[in-house]
Amino acid sequence: MSFKRLNGKCQLRSRWLKKMMTKKIGILAVIAVVVNCLLTFYFRGSFGHYIFVLIGCLYVVLPLLILTGILFCVSFLEPKGRLRRVSINFFLVSLLLGSTVVSVIIGIQLTRHDIAEAKSFCEELVPELDIYQLEHGAYPKSIETLVGNRKLPVILRRVGAFYHSDGDNFSFNFMDPSKLMVGFEFWSERRQWHRWD
Repeated sequence: MSFKRLNGKCQLRSRWLKKMMTKKIGILAVIAVVVNCLLTFYFRGSFGHYIFVLIGCLYVVLPLLILTGILFCVSFLEPKGRLRRVSINFFLVSLLLGSTVVSVIIGIQLTRHDIAEAKSFCEELVPELDIYQLEHGAYPKSIETLVGNRKLPVILRRVGAFYHSDGDNFSFNFMDPSKLMVGFEFWSERRQWHRWD
């Protein structure tokens, strides 16, 4: 076999590999965007989201990267380059899984927004609760009468019962989804938010 023919085959193979890699990277980018969007908007930077991504990175991505490095080094000993392709595939999968860190960063920002939205919603109800108390002599036992058809913020929808009253006083409270055993409460006596843990 002449050098020109061998060189032509290598160039064809090289173009085919580049085309396949470009296709794989494109598919990987689309999958990464979809996975990150789903994780971000479903888990919204919650504590479970953070732990899930952390464990995934430590116990899946890190070993995959180590295996990728080993296979890539060993692939130079193999003339056909199969191990190199396998190592590149492992590397792409570890990039996909490692990209979920982005969903945590964006999710934390969403959680901060959700907390501010929940606090604002509760603060809007305070004047209505005071008017109700003046008219009826006590604060309502249930907040549903004052909320009406208004859409509850995300955090308050997930919490369930965020309003409590004994008739003389009322309080709002909800958990901070990004932390473990941390939350916020608003008491009618103090008229300000307090973070508890």
